[in-house]
Amino acid sequence: MKKKDYTVLVIAILAIAAIATYTAYSAKKPKGNYAWIKTYDDGMVHPYDLGVMKAILKNKAGYNFELVEEKLTDKIGKYQPIDTCTYVFIGRYCYLRRDEIDALLDFAEMGHEVVLIAEGLPDTLLQTLSYYAKPVTIQRFDEPVVDIETYREQSKVKNHQFKFRSFDQATIETDWYFLDEEQQLDYYFGQTGNRYIRAGKINGKLNYAKFKVGNGFIYIHTSPLLFTNYALKNDSGYHYVDEVFSGMQMGGHIVYDVYSRNYKEDAERIQRKSDSPLSYILKQPALKWAWYLFLGAVLMFFLFKAKRKQRLIPVLEQKRNTSVRFIETLSGLFYHDANHQQMAETRMSLFLFFLRSKLNISTHEINPDTIRLVSVKSKVPESDIQRIFDYYYQVIQKDRESVRSENLMEFYNRIDTFYQLYNKKK
Repeated sequence: MKKKDYTVLVIAILAIAAIATYTAYSAKKPKGNYAWIKTYDDGMVHPYDLGVMKAILKNKAGYNFELVEEKLTDKIGKYQPIDTCTYVFIGRYCYLRRDEIDALLDFAEMGHEVVLIAEGLPDTLLQTLSYYAKPVTIQRFDEPVVDIETYREQSKVKNHQFKFRSFDQATIETDWYFLDEEQQLDYYFGQTGNRYIRAGKINGKLNYAKFKVGNGFIYIHTSPLLFTNYALKNDSGYHYVDEVFSGMQMGGHIVYDVYSRNYKEDAERIQRKSDSPLSYILKQPALKWAWYLFLGAVLMFFLFKAKRKQRLIPVLEQKRNTSVRFIETLSGLFYHDANHQQMAETRMSLFLFFLRSKLNISTHEINPDTIRLVSVKSKVPESDIQRIFDYYYQVIQKDRESVRSENLMEFYNRIDTFYQLYNKKK
């Protein structure tokens, strides 16, 4: 298969994968003009927006409701210990800089309340809270349906379940977060070395805790989905939110922070066990089957390529008689000067070199024994070998100045006859 054919095959496979993905996505596409995904904005249209929750808080605070859209430190820094104020953040991640974390801790130490409802919180903040209580970290699990409870004795949300729905309202898995702890800790208001108390759980795991910081409190809740429009549409969801906020003051000013939902380059690192791109793909049915189809196509491509494509067989260069070429080159040079004797000497030198290298015969002294040995090893008659040496000693070396072209040609023919007989009998 040619390279062009492989390219066409890969394009066809990818086209099939794209069609399968689009078909599966279209089957799951919602009927309305919005998708059921985690948005965490303040709108009223999307099911997982926070518009209803914001309206409840605004209605409770009245004119004392303050929206933070910039400069968080300036907004909370103006409140004094005599004021009654609650800071509220609800969103996916809480992006806070180091100075903003310090401002919130000072805000809580003065006697105010800080409510953080998010899937991811700054690592610096959690480390600071670990100084006041037993260290906790945020962990995750995946479930389509979760059981929600609070530790309130007269709770109205016992055995309350929340189902995460998406697209055509089908229940699918999503990620949930909780505060990982080794053991439950008791809480004593008057004791030094304050601890936190457990206030709520999800699937038996702690997702809502209350930390004592100075004269105030910091509340951490790791399930913002439970405060969205869809969660508040029924009585059990509304009662759950009511129980979460029932233990707070919520009688004075409410500072509602939307500024910290936006990413900041100098924000502290978020502690959250987030999805990897592959885990997100495998959670979506359409993307999952498209991914599997793509992997299968790539595997088939390499299997067929390895089977059909072989290593190129190198073309070996044909052996050439370099000695003959060398002689031809020298002959051309000597012919220009008409130095027949020098050409004959060169020809004889090559012949003697042949006897030494190919037949392993010493040529320091040429005698009848040497000629006989050459004949035995080359299988050429002694007479033909003797004729070469006789002509060389009697004609070529006898009178170096009188070597003519006819003598050179005769000498060349005798040596050439030897080579022909040697190659023929070999």
